[in-house]
Order: sequence, then structure tokens, then C-alpha cells
Amino acid sequence: MGQFDHIIPDRFRSGLAVLLTAFDYAQDSQSDPWQFAVELPELLSKGATLPDLRWLILRQFAEHGKETTLPGDPQRTFRPLAATSFPPESCVVLSPSGATAIRAFLSQRALNSTDWHNALSPTSRREAASPPSQSQEVSPPSQGGQCRSARRFREFGRGWFSDG
Repeated sequence: MGQFDHIIPDRFRSGLAVLLTAFDYAQDSQSDPWQFAVELPELLSKGATLPDLRWLILRQFAEHGKETTLPGDPQRTFRPLAATSFPPESCVVLSPSGATAIRAFLSQRALNSTDWHNALSPTSRREAASPPSQSQEVSPPSQGGQCRSARRFREFGRGWFSDG
């Protein structure tokens, strides 16, 4: 799903996480994924829109069906739906390839979100703006794939690294 990062809105991440959790529960319990199908109202409440869900289905990352389970049935039952049909009883499950793609997408987004948060945090801005103290080690940038060993900052104003 890496090539789709730019078109998946942030508001849809929560809905994707719910779908992925349902898929993982089905896998862990060795159950039919449809027993953990996520209802349309829940996905909509988590930020999904019908176009988001339609895209998942058309990309074959998910399937959807109309729940036909009756009270007292031992298992949930569904009937298939056309990609353009989303009645209120619709439920969605991820395909195995969809789960793989969404897991990669959410992992990458979490990493980027953490990096972005850390980059903007007041603590990191203060640390980046202040010069190192005499006791701090400073690591120079990597050159040619190998990182030079860090040198101690000896005297403020002389420079960051000694030549020795």
C-alpha cells in the first residue's frame, strides 16, 4: 500500500486499524474472518467514508456483505454485495493481501507520525538549538556509509570536531 500513502486520508487510519484488528482476531482464533466483520456504522464513526470503503473493495483489499444473521443463529451469515451497494447492514472484512498492505501502511504512518511529533516537540527543538556542553559527545554525519567516531567538544567557539 506504500504507493497509496498520499491518497489515504489521516481520518481513515482509525477505521483501518479497526479492520486490521478484526482480521488479526480472526486469524488468532482460527475463525472465519466474517465472524469478525466490522459493521458499516462503526467504520463510519471511525472516520471512514463510503468512497474510502469502495476503494478498499475495488482494490481487493476488502470485501463487504449484507449481514443476514438471525437471532439465535450459531454464526454470523452474509450475502455478497455489489461494490457500489452499502445498505445499513453492510459489514466489511479485509482480504489477506489487504491486511498485509494496511499493516505496512499503518506501521509506516505510525513511524512517520512519531518522527514528526519528535521533530516538532519543544524538547527536541531546544536540544537542537543549543550547542553541546563540554561533556556531551557529538556524532558527525555518516560519510561513505561509515560513521566516523565522535570527538569531544573541547572548547566553545573552536569548532565541533577536533582534527586529531
